[in-house]
Amino acid sequence: MAMKRWPRSRVVRDLNKRFSKDEIETTARKLRQLPERAELGSLSRKLGIIPQHSVKEWQRSSGSVPTLISAALMGGIRAHLRSLKGMRGARAIRFRIVDGDRFALRIVERDGYMSVTLTMRNKPFGKSGA
Repeated sequence: MAMKRWPRSRVVRDLNKRFSKDEIETTARKLRQLPERAELGSLSRKLGIIPQHSVKEWQRSSGSVPTLISAALMGGIRAHLRSLKGMRGARAIRFRIVDGDRFALRIVERDGYMSVTLTMRNKPFGKSGA
């Protein structure tokens, strides 16, 4: 059965909800259960954002993110969540996923939250070497 296309806005909305100030501590407890080298796709599965019947398709899709960007994003999220222990006023993480010519990851500290922008290259490279 083919995966029902999940609107990017829905995935981002659900991620932002799980990493909101109100839910980030619950999210941290869930993500501590993942192996230290868990891939990026496991984050959304563990948080229940992707339904069980769509997991294989989601793994293929999230597997297109380059290893270095995926590892940096997962490492950054884990480090942020570890830093929350003992802090008052948990700092949220807000996600954006945008299209671009190249894959990219940008993490910026803002007042009261961390901003994470993942740029996805959704077109294959052409023969011109672009």
